[in-house]
Amino acid sequence: MNKVIAVILIIGIGIGVFTLTNISENEISEEPIRLAINPFPGTDYAFVAQEMGFFEKYGVNVELVLNPTYSQTVELFTEGKVNGAFEVYADAVLQKQLGRDITIVYVTDQSTAGDIIVGTVDAFSELKGKTIGVVGLNSFSHIFVSSILDKHGLDYFDVFYENVDETNILKYLDDGVIAAGHTWEPTKTLVENNGYHTIATAGDVPGIITDVLVFDSRFVNTNSNDVQAVVNALNDARNFVYSNPEKSISIMAEIEGLSFDDMSGALNDADRPDSNLQKMLFSNEFENSLYGLGLEYVDFYKNTGVLNQQDVFDSKLINDHFVNNLD
Repeated sequence: MNKVIAVILIIGIGIGVFTLTNISENEISEEPIRLAINPFPGTDYAFVAQEMGFFEKYGVNVELVLNPTYSQTVELFTEGKVNGAFEVYADAVLQKQLGRDITIVYVTDQSTAGDIIVGTVDAFSELKGKTIGVVGLNSFSHIFVSSILDKHGLDYFDVFYENVDETNILKYLDDGVIAAGHTWEPTKTLVENNGYHTIATAGDVPGIITDVLVFDSRFVNTNSNDVQAVVNALNDARNFVYSNPEKSISIMAEIEGLSFDDMSGALNDADRPDSNLQKMLFSNEFENSLYGLGLEYVDFYKNTGVLNQQDVFDSKLINDHFVNNLD
């Protein structure tokens, strides 16, 4: 497959970008660090870091560029319109393999019940020969769905695939275009409330959807102290979520457009690694490390023809320096 086409397939087409900025009156730096992000319970604590002043605490000015869909977040980063992004690890791996000079510095979360496959059927066995919606062909979503298919004894080619943004899943189900599809909050609650069945979650294949903070490598090389400050602030926000859940839920519910109760439930939809687990995930010696996951993703892209069979996982994508400095 042509590599340019592969990139287009994973970023999708999006319009309309919304920006949230929270800079103190005495600006810490002239130019903010711009980070693209979209609503997801696992990464929403970036807004807790913003609201509670953790970025300012570490002397860094951060602008969170909020997008309604994940594809728009990836698009902004791919086009170089932001310094970094909250991406899914599998997509960052493919970007690196296709020649983008990027660096992962932090694992924001690993989805458990946050990412679901929802459908008109009760069991995966009923999906053979039917169409499943994925958020980008040859993307992390495609990998997730394929892994679940394999777990339930279905082959990659036993179903058809339709590219559907996570926010449009309900319409595609209602219109009968797909029999099942992948989505997450805030659409997850909407789809479930409309009577569709959740037939799989990311927790069924632990670690398969791992979210990361990724930067352009040139930015990391020239702004190492600022990157460390961002990582420190996010880690503080992660800890704040668990020590002050009510305040954190209120902040994140507003971003998601969910009620407090629905956001309370969504809080448990992802695991957010603490400092010790961060270091393990960035270590090649850990069984479920980023390195091991990277090898799995590259194998998938080889099998689908996106990468050549001789391609090997580029572990330079992973930079453990910043998490190893966490307390």
